[in-house]
Amino acid sequence: MADEMDVVEYSRVAARTTRPATLDKCEWCRGMDYYTLNLDTRKNLQSLRVNVHRFFDKPTTGWLWVPMDFDIIFEFEKILQN
Repeated sequence: MADEMDVVEYSRVAARTTRPATLDKCEWCRGMDYYTLNLDTRKNLQSLRVNVHRFFDKPTTGWLWVPMDFDIIFEFEKILQN
């Protein structure tokens, strides 16, 4: 493969192994009914370059997507601290 080419992989935004309690909190914050957040959907996929994907998957040094609405971020923060 040429150096200038980037290899792209698909990655899950939220892992299938996400704890049920965390999913419950996410549903509550978004005003969803419990057990309706579906992680097995194309909306839970993202395409990333391989090196970015590896960094995204690291639990201690990775990164995550956050909503642009600060009110949502503050609400998540309050709930996750409980």
